[in-house]
Amino acid sequence: MESNFSSFANYSGFFGPLGIPTAGAAVSFSGTVALGSTITISDTNYIPDPTSITGFDIQQQTVAVQVTAVSANSFTFTTLPGHVLYPATISFSATTGANGQVGFSIAVNGNFSSLLSGLLYYVGGSNLENNIWNNVLSNVRADCSK
Repeated sequence: MESNFSSFANYSGFFGPLGIPTAGAAVSFSGTVALGSTITISDTNYIPDPTSITGFDIQQQTVAVQVTAVSANSFTFTTLPGHVLYPATISFSATTGANGQVGFSIAVNGNFSSLLSGLLYYVGGSNLENNIWNNVLSNVRADCSK
């Protein structure tokens, strides 16, 4: 996962308030998980807009995180200015379970960078965030099953 984080984290799908899929997103991560490196996150959202010729308002943003901790079974990202969660950390960890099982978790801790970021999170962004991290978990599960 550390050598090719994007293959686990890139996400394309739908999201919306209360999990109702009213908008689309394509989120891509680039960079290597190594202490001190930067992971760039490019996000394109397709928000319904009946006044637009295409029917969608396309919103793009690029933010980044820095890898601030790496160990044998975990790593942590710290958000950089411009991220919707700032300051914040996102930690990934694996644990050995019974019968050869592997536990994997993602923990996000931080604050919204602004009142608007918090509002957008509650009107649909939380669903997108959940979809991205559930996608990572699904990809880890699939990789462990190989």
